[in-house]
Amino acid sequence: MTSPTGTTRITKTDERQRAALLARIQRQFATVTQTVAAGGVSIDFTRVADPDAVFDRMAEQFSDSQRDDAAIQPYWAKAWESNLALAESLTPFEMHGRRVLDLGCGLGLIGAILAARGASVWLADVV
Repeated sequence: MTSPTGTTRITKTDERQRAALLARIQRQFATVTQTVAAGGVSIDFTRVADPDAVFDRMAEQFSDSQRDDAAIQPYWAKAWESNLALAESLTPFEMHGRRVLDLGCGLGLIGAILAARGASVWLADVV
């Protein structure tokens, strides 16, 4: 929810939804929380601890004839070094009040960093 000053507020409903989603993920996979510092901010990210376990689970759901390993790689489950480099390269730019579309956002690291710096961010990735 956006306040009249343009900042984002996390509501109790948001927190409940986040907790429910995290619990659903943790019923299936181990998770790890890591602090990522880039672009002048630090953000705590909770992610799947073993992305290969996600791949294995997804691969089990397809027969060999239907399986396209490239299409089910869990690239979104890792904070890639290129994300950190991009976040750092955007540090000199003022983000407050900017609107950003992060296509192919993966883990959402870039969008989260830019949102923490004041941008209004839309994140999208293939499911």
